[in-house]
Amino acid sequence: MIYLAISIFLFNILVILFKLFEKYNINNLQALLVNYIVSTLLAFYFIEDTINIKNIIESEWIYHSIFIGILFISIFNIYALCVQKVGITVTSVINKMSFIIPVIASIILYKGESFSLSILIGIVLVLIGIYFSSTNNSSFKFNNKYIWLIAIIFFGQGLVDIILNDSKFYIKKDETMLFFLMLFISASITGLIILSFQYKFRKVSIKLKNLIWGIIFGIPNFYSILYFLKALQSSEFINKTSLILPLNSVGVVVSTTLVGVIIYKEILTRRNVVGILISMLSILVIYYNVI
Repeated sequence: MIYLAISIFLFNILVILFKLFEKYNINNLQALLVNYIVSTLLAFYFIEDTINIKNIIESEWIYHSIFIGILFISIFNIYALCVQKVGITVTSVINKMSFIIPVIASIILYKGESFSLSILIGIVLVLIGIYFSSTNNSSFKFNNKYIWLIAIIFFGQGLVDIILNDSKFYIKKDETMLFFLMLFISASITGLIILSFQYKFRKVSIKLKNLIWGIIFGIPNFYSILYFLKALQSSEFINKTSLILPLNSVGVVVSTTLVGVIIYKEILTRRNVVGILISMLSILVIYYNVI
């Protein structure tokens, strides 16, 4: 449970940094690309043994790491577009609710996956809690012509979580950093390709401030993903995807909401408070199945 708590805490730092990106007009793609390059260097730094390219290529998790890396930066850019077209509220809610996809996939794919009526009740409470705590009465509206963007966010993030969850069965303890090395290299190469097209066809300029903020963002992002994978691999959650993903989603919702209230003085409506209370109830219901 401690790994999941650390991952959620670090995610809140990322949320604060994203707010600063907006304040200082930081180019998201450039900062994100540098972030993945920093993460690549961190993964390389923590690898103690000699890197054997042949063993990496022949590893069972190699395709997992490559696909996740490509999806990470691709989904983020679509996420940014979705925020512009349909708004941050709709995009955020859809992104958080996507946990239901890997939960369903785990129940179908893995015979040992833990599931029960109480877990189902907990998941339903999570979905209700996310919706009410993240929206106001009139905030969940969007132009239907952008439904394709919402679908990509929902299923794309769900696919990322499915592959990341599946990778835990193939990564040996001494291969974790190698896995992250390949993941972040994949994300970096994908980002460079996207940035090259932007530079050539949209004449986007590269600014020093974007690179600096990318470095700042890269450290907590690296550890956030690392500890989330550690949580997936931990003995208390190894066959309990239907527990950890709802816990992660609702933990992020509650904690980021509190960060918004405490740091940014955001005002909660009665609807939001009800949503937070339902979310906290869902944590108790789901956590009961962990202990």
